[in-house]
Amino acid sequence: MTTDHDTPLSPDFNHSLTFNAAALGYLLKGHFRLSQGHRPTGNIRIPEDFSAICVASMADPRCDDMVIDYLNDLNLRHVRLDYGYSAPTDHSSRFLEKLLDRGFNVLLRLVQPMDEAALMHTQEAQQRWQAFIETTLQRFGARLEAVEIGNTVNRRNWSGYNDLSQFMAAWRIAHRLLQEREIALAAPTSVILNCLITAGSSPSWRAPIPCLTFTPTICS
Repeated sequence: MTTDHDTPLSPDFNHSLTFNAAALGYLLKGHFRLSQGHRPTGNIRIPEDFSAICVASMADPRCDDMVIDYLNDLNLRHVRLDYGYSAPTDHSSRFLEKLLDRGFNVLLRLVQPMDEAALMHTQEAQQRWQAFIETTLQRFGARLEAVEIGNTVNRRNWSGYNDLSQFMAAWRIAHRLLQEREIALAAPTSVILNCLITAGSSPSWRAPIPCLTFTPTICS
């Protein structure tokens, strides 16, 4: 006679437990550590303007000047700014204008609301996305260093894209419009915070977009 407590563990759970135990043991033994991995392998010259930072402001215009003063104090000339559907009518566009007027090199990240990202398989959502990009580029395009689209696209709970096809629909529209204006398109940002744990503990993990890159790089 058996009870609920005697029910054997499922094969999936056993596989997850085995994987996590092996990964943890490997990590604790220092096998993920690369000796001298923090040092460059050759003579590398880092440009003076290499460093960049993400920036944001708020409704109070004084915040724009405060952030810009901080940037000047740090001698940072490259910035990254999020710009969403509400940005044309809120403080984001005002702040962007100031950054561009002051000569900063801006990587503008165009971000859809999550509910809109989840609808990118529909023609209506695609038309709204295209109109948003066109309006933004008409206003700022010639002064931008580059454009990035999407928010951490391999994280569904952060970006709103339910599968890769929805992000690629957004990407194709942006790519075409930016190419027409000869504006650089940066590769999307993705993160790899807990891939080992996630991959082991959930064999049916449904993340649609694999963890591939970390930070934007210019791709076109």
